[in-house]
Amino acid sequence: MKKSIFKIALFSIIAIAAASCAKEKSPYEPAKPVQGEQVYFPKTISERFVLDKNQSSFDIPIFRNAETLEALDVAIEASGSGVDIFDIPGMISFQNGEKESKITISYDIETIEANVFYDVVIKISDEGLTTPYGTASLAFTAGIELPWIAFDSGVMTESPDWWGEEENKTLYYQQISETIRYCRVPECFGYMTIAGGEPYDVQDYTFYWNTETNQIYIPKQYMGYTNSNGPTFFLDESEFYNWYWEGYGYAAGTDEWFAFCDSFRAKYPTDYYPYYDGNGGFFLADFYSAGEPGTASFLGFYVQAGTPDSFICNSFVRKDFTSSVEYGGMFVDPDGNATPIINFGGTEDVAGLKYIIAGQDIDPLTLLSVIVVGEDENIQDITLEGGKASVQHALEVGTHRIVAVPYGDDGALQPDDAVLCDFYFPGANAEKPEVEAELLLLSGTQVFSDAMIEQYGMTDYNSLGYVLYGKEIKSAKYYCNEASVIATWTDPLEDLVAAYGADLDADDISAINTKGYTAGGWINRKASTEYQMIVVLENVYGSKLTLTASHTTAALPYQGELVIGAYTIECSQPAYGAITVTPTEDETKFIVYDIAIPDGSGWNAVYDSAKHTLTCDGTQYGYEDEGNLFGALIGYWDKTANQAYAIDVYSSDDSDGKEPIVFDVDPTTHQLTKIHPNVDLDVFSLADGSYVGTANSIEDGATVTFVPTNNAVRTVNNASANKTYRPLKASRFDTVSEFKAATRSFEPLPFSSEEWSTGSQKVKSLGSKNFEISKVNEKH
Repeated sequence: MKKSIFKIALFSIIAIAAASCAKEKSPYEPAKPVQGEQVYFPKTISERFVLDKNQSSFDIPIFRNAETLEALDVAIEASGSGVDIFDIPGMISFQNGEKESKITISYDIETIEANVFYDVVIKISDEGLTTPYGTASLAFTAGIELPWIAFDSGVMTESPDWWGEEENKTLYYQQISETIRYCRVPECFGYMTIAGGEPYDVQDYTFYWNTETNQIYIPKQYMGYTNSNGPTFFLDESEFYNWYWEGYGYAAGTDEWFAFCDSFRAKYPTDYYPYYDGNGGFFLADFYSAGEPGTASFLGFYVQAGTPDSFICNSFVRKDFTSSVEYGGMFVDPDGNATPIINFGGTEDVAGLKYIIAGQDIDPLTLLSVIVVGEDENIQDITLEGGKASVQHALEVGTHRIVAVPYGDDGALQPDDAVLCDFYFPGANAEKPEVEAELLLLSGTQVFSDAMIEQYGMTDYNSLGYVLYGKEIKSAKYYCNEASVIATWTDPLEDLVAAYGADLDADDISAINTKGYTAGGWINRKASTEYQMIVVLENVYGSKLTLTASHTTAALPYQGELVIGAYTIECSQPAYGAITVTPTEDETKFIVYDIAIPDGSGWNAVYDSAKHTLTCDGTQYGYEDEGNLFGALIGYWDKTANQAYAIDVYSSDDSDGKEPIVFDVDPTTHQLTKIHPNVDLDVFSLADGSYVGTANSIEDGATVTFVPTNNAVRTVNNASANKTYRPLKASRFDTVSEFKAATRSFEPLPFSSEEWSTGSQKVKSLGSKNFEISKVNEKH
């Protein structure tokens, strides 16, 4: 049996000899020799001149091929941005008998801005002096390049996890002004972490560092990777809006650019901006952008769970001030008096913490600033013993907020490592208030704006949207799938959500508690299908509630003859052997879901009524620009994400697994009857690409049978009773070498989902959340 997903196809190059012409050709006539001076520039001249600060001129050679080498003056024309910087002579001379002369270009070092290269084009004015066999003009750039100075070696860590890795690198800089350094970490972007992986376009990581303020500015820079929305870029938020607002257009590194970035940061001070911590730690961009503004595929920018890229130097003594604060329940004395127990923790570098207990209506950053200033009577101090300490305070029943800042043996506060904990203290006899919340599951067209509906192609039959209302919510975890799939789950729904659900992030929780609701949704859903959403919520008092909501997508208008709906397929795993055929707006084009495995993937298919066939070409619905994905890894097979599966389609052992799937269609009933050729669900190790086994086999000519009731055969999925595999809902990758290289949708759109801690939470991270499309418009 063929297992050739990773075979490299070799193609021979056939040389085609030119056929001789039967017509008689004219006799060959050699070209006449060129007359005249034949002045030209040599082609070996560099197109970039790096000037010396200690000199005042540089030379460009010029030659002639004249037979009689008489004295000659040659007029020279110059153009470009450098003509106002450089003194370029309008005439050069060849002395009698000389074949070579030179153009001496002089400059005043005081007028040349460092690291700016000026364009110059010099041209021989009189075409009669030139030659068709030489260059009559020369284009080049010239400027003074500052030296690259090594700052330190260190570890470069790139986020997000699917892209980045930790690498030992060296940070270099150019001192472009008294306070600004232009920094470069060579060859960061583009490497893969999977064994045997091929690199993408390797890119440097560049940024500007203000050594006076320790602010860092990340210009827009290509990541070395292009996804279905276009090139992807790293940049910081200020530069994103400089780019997004096309009217500004400030060039990165200019005084106007720095002023724009600073004014933007002053207007939105709570957002995350890159910075240097003063002790060898450079904390860089924490989001990327995909596509170009103004295009339909533009995705805006997305924070990577508040985790920035970083470069941590080796030559600095760095301490770990990671700490925690958590509510540890309550102590009730013999008289029935209850006090809350608050537990503090920290690494060995943490000597103690200063903290404030306040109401949850006070912003954590405000409390942090109060502790840093240190002039408030409510500031408490606790010393750690063995990395732990506990305290009890007499508090009233209700919700409370603690912000704590660690310090070391020298007593210096470490506000970047500040943590907070929100908790509800019920007292000895108080009951917890119940969760107040409501969930709606609707069509995406009922939830999103007209602009988003148009941008993402949402319809009543291909999209879902949810609205979650509530108050005083602490956390929420959700799961959404087809109702028929969820119906196969025999354990409590809370266990389903815990195993396969996703957390609403802190922005969503904040939106619920401030606006009263949050919303999100999905695209590329099936028509005429009932979906169910489950949300498990916990309020600030510790009470929990499970909500469910259902919505059935609209039927796609269909008048064609091909019978749509569910079909079973004869295969080695009957429980997996079911597909669903759904129509599109074009009555010759269809989508076939769940070939070989019910992972929710839809495969584009074309119906040929004359040949009585339905053919899948290997492109996936919604991912057409990725090409044929048969024979490519498309999902995790195991929960630990160490294995992945591929749908391998082949007719012989020499196949690459990417052949089309062809269904026979009965000319009378217009139902699918057979499938061709062989289809295997193959599993591979992501560690080394080795073949693990075949989970399902469909033989060439296997019987396909129509099931009158749609969805009746859909009994297995990653969230159902079968727990053998876990399809990767948010990725597509073509080979092992591209694993972690291409996140795609099936994720909430465009709302992200990052973890929300029920214990300590970093205070600084509260200012580094992602923006929805609506926020882009708000700032615009």
